[in-house]
Amino acid sequence: MATIGTTSQGESPASTWKASRHGFEATLERLRLAIGAEGLWLIHEIDTQGLVAREGHAIPPLRQLLFFHPRFLIRLLEECPGALTDAPLRVIVRETPGGGVEVGHPGLSPALGEGQGCATMGGTLRGIYGRVVETACC
Repeated sequence: MATIGTTSQGESPASTWKASRHGFEATLERLRLAIGAEGLWLIHEIDTQGLVAREGHAIPPLRQLLFFHPRFLIRLLEECPGALTDAPLRVIVRETPGGGVEVGHPGLSPALGEGQGCATMGGTLRGIYGRVVETACC
């Protein structure tokens, strides 16, 4: 997946961002559809812009979508319990100061690169992130 930037602070996994060819609401809708197409559950959608506004602050549109499926949680518990903090998966949609839209997601924990089961699970989750973001942005 092509990225427009990654960040990493300390021991935190890098975040990956991709520019969307669509407006904010269209990108959100495409994300929702892409998550469903992967057979995943949209667990929660956080309107970060709305929450910040409740405290009297104005920010550009910003939403977080949390998604997963119990089948992956069971696999994490059985194959890689050290990576439970990777569940649920999360993507962020933000409007940039220039009016563009970006979709980002956090990197996966280092635990998903250790051992056969964890590495396989890490590859599965990375693939989901890649397909969901690509579908939403392109």
